[in-house]
Amino acid sequence: MGDGHLVDYFINIIDNSKEHIENLVKLLKETFCSRTEFFKQQNAQAWNVNILGKWLVRFFNFLSGQPIAIRKYPSLREPLIFRETDLYQKAFWCGLMDADGSYKTGISFVSASERLTKDFRIFLANENIKCNFSRNETNYGIGFQIRILPTERKKFMHLISSNQTQKQQERKKLFQQKVIQPRSIARKEQGQRKHQVFGYKEQLSNNGYFDFFRLPQLSVSGLGEYIQNLRLPFTQEEIAIKLNISQSIFSHYERNSSPIPILTLHQLFNLTNHSSAQFYQDYPKLSFHSHKTSCLIDTHPTSDLLNLLKGLQVRKGYFLIIGLPNQSLEKFRRTLREYLAIPISSKRTLYNSVLFSFVTEFCFIRVRLIFPSLR
Repeated sequence: MGDGHLVDYFINIIDNSKEHIENLVKLLKETFCSRTEFFKQQNAQAWNVNILGKWLVRFFNFLSGQPIAIRKYPSLREPLIFRETDLYQKAFWCGLMDADGSYKTGISFVSASERLTKDFRIFLANENIKCNFSRNETNYGIGFQIRILPTERKKFMHLISSNQTQKQQERKKLFQQKVIQPRSIARKEQGQRKHQVFGYKEQLSNNGYFDFFRLPQLSVSGLGEYIQNLRLPFTQEEIAIKLNISQSIFSHYERNSSPIPILTLHQLFNLTNHSSAQFYQDYPKLSFHSHKTSCLIDTHPTSDLLNLLKGLQVRKGYFLIIGLPNQSLEKFRRTLREYLAIPISSKRTLYNSVLFSFVTEFCFIRVRLIFPSLR
């Protein structure tokens, strides 16, 4: 996924370290009993290895999602299967650092895949390692760079090892360097906010939409006509019996007199063989209710919603409104009120059961210092 690509009948990996490619050849032969081709790149100080085998190509395609014989960068991301254990996840990022990482003057990682660098930043955040992130345009195209803060180098190198011989030597020199933290950096880190949202938990989405059925305490309003069309050809009485509720209660749902519980809606989908994904596609925003509070929420992950949530600090059962950089607090309050359709008082605190349940279920929340790149 770093220095290689998939072709129909072979996998190609290239590196400027002959010893590293020779080690890969040995490892691949031992692991897959596969035929390999080892050769020097023409007109360049680099070496190649081709691993031959149609089914091996498809196996790597299955594991990584990397496409075969087409541009790979739009599809690259951390394979979900490697998140099952810390050992696999660390080994995966070790391999990518050997391919696209550097330890010469500091620790950095560069990729043409923005999605892959985002996954790496989330991994580092979960390990409490701070970094900087930048988007750079070069003659070769757009690249996304992660730089580990100097004070985090030793922590990073204890977490991520290296199997690339040249980078092992670079790591050794870098590890021995003394890091002096400027006072300005120290003051900046002390000012970072805690308990802020910095991303969505993508594994909790359902076909690209939030799986709201994970929040049984919620109800949805404004679906009267939709529910009436959904339960046909059943009568109200027939569908109420199947849902184990009274006909009058179901009638309230159809007349928009009361919101329908999310679990009852799920039962209704099952009874009528209706797709929840199609429902979320028809309703890009829904009005949810819980404990006398309501909130209008996007049914799929959007950057606008995420940007708003970054202006809230998550506390025990409520939010502290802190706003966003380069925007007045009053403008942020107004945008928050209009986007989520919730009342905002003049106080800095915000109590909303719906929003709190949504954020704690579907969002990543930092419980320690946040590095600037994810704010």
